[in-house]
Amino acid sequence: MDEMLLRVLKAIEGNPGSDADGLAKSSSIDRGTIISSINALESDKYVHFRTEAEYSVEPSKEGLSYKDGFPEEELVEKVKSHGGEIAISSIKDQIGLIWAKKNGWIEISEGKARLKKEAHTGEYAQRKVFNALISGSGKAHLTNTIRSNPDVVKLLESRKLLTINRAERIEDISLTDAGKEAISKWSGGSGEIAELTRDIITKRAWTDKKFRKYDINAVVDGIYPARAHPVMEFIDIVRNTWMRMGFTEVEGPIVESAFWNFDALFVPQDHPTRDMQDTFFLSNPESIEIEDRELMGRISAMHRKGWQMQWKEKLATQAVLKTQSTAATIRHVRKIASALKEGETARFFSVGKTFRNESIDYKHLAEFYQVDGMVIGDGVNLANLIHVISEFYARLGFVMGKDIHIRPSYFPFVEPGMEVYYTPEDGSKIELLGSGVIRKEISKAMGTNKRILAWGGGIDRLLLKGLKIESITELYRNSMEWLRNRNEIEL
Repeated sequence: MDEMLLRVLKAIEGNPGSDADGLAKSSSIDRGTIISSINALESDKYVHFRTEAEYSVEPSKEGLSYKDGFPEEELVEKVKSHGGEIAISSIKDQIGLIWAKKNGWIEISEGKARLKKEAHTGEYAQRKVFNALISGSGKAHLTNTIRSNPDVVKLLESRKLLTINRAERIEDISLTDAGKEAISKWSGGSGEIAELTRDIITKRAWTDKKFRKYDINAVVDGIYPARAHPVMEFIDIVRNTWMRMGFTEVEGPIVESAFWNFDALFVPQDHPTRDMQDTFFLSNPESIEIEDRELMGRISAMHRKGWQMQWKEKLATQAVLKTQSTAATIRHVRKIASALKEGETARFFSVGKTFRNESIDYKHLAEFYQVDGMVIGDGVNLANLIHVISEFYARLGFVMGKDIHIRPSYFPFVEPGMEVYYTPEDGSKIELLGSGVIRKEISKAMGTNKRILAWGGGIDRLLLKGLKIESITELYRNSMEWLRNRNEIEL
């Protein structure tokens, strides 16, 4: 018998009924070796043991904020206080609205949320189970709560309000009669080798012995290989999708001038999105010089004529954190536009982090990733734009007319403009992308008479479907347990 297996057998003999942790402590053998040895010994019927599921709970910050009341409960109380109905526009907490509708407590029609007869009364099961799980009342209480409420626990996990960690614990380990005989028989040291040691290798003790076969059904500790963060993994998917469609990737800086971020895209200098409420302005550097003076002259003339107002260079040189990656693609237009010959077409895209001073909720973050793209050509039109966008989303698993829809919209730098939105199962509408035909004033300012098709939208929101999550905030919780056990991205 292998020397290590014999040591473990003797440790079990001296500690009958112990568990793996107890044996590791009493024998000074590491836990991993104890577990692998016990599995090997059990396969030869030298020992027997039982396994017990052991649970631990890791509540999220969001979950802890719900201890005294879930948002759907608070919404119902608010609707009750308004006579049983309330305008959707007045509801700030979209999570509460989603779950109140899922629970069948409210119905939505004509822009209002109305209480149903089955509206929530009494103690809410989700809050009751959540508080029971985090109460710290002991392992037995935790196990009983999980086993008694499997559906509610699954809901709480799907909402990322907590994470249930499950491990198989080896307990009540004892020798069989064969194990007792083995200790006596093999104390002299011979037989199969289950684990190579330094002594076995250097003394060549393996030359006259057999190696034990692997038991693929043995209970072992979890192994978590390195894997990419889901956002980085998805960015690679998006990048490869555009490249397979024949597009070239371009890049731009994160710290940008207001000139490229706003002015070059025909956003008026008094537009609300340029206020502190929407844009992060830098104090160091406070401004960025515009080196292309010829272009700046064209842009200023375009603003004065188009918006009938004074244009100030000081506002254009303000340093900002990029609010849209269109700043990168419009820079590339300026770089290549004059070199494009008649009949030539250029297709390119940009993926990058953008920043907006947003209030955080299930579909808004202050920093997020965005993909933008443009097509420059003589005969391109709105139909081409719709085709390109539809093809991109189709390759990501979205069905046009079912998962995603297109409707007219307004953006200062395109005419006409379109918006693409996603419709999840709850019936809400989540904007994914803005698009359109770049205004002629901008195209001419950039040095071309060719038509430019443009689009730009967030990447993070696409993962609501790809990872089957309720909120994009889940992507950045940085829970190791979630990152290890998250769903694969489904396209």
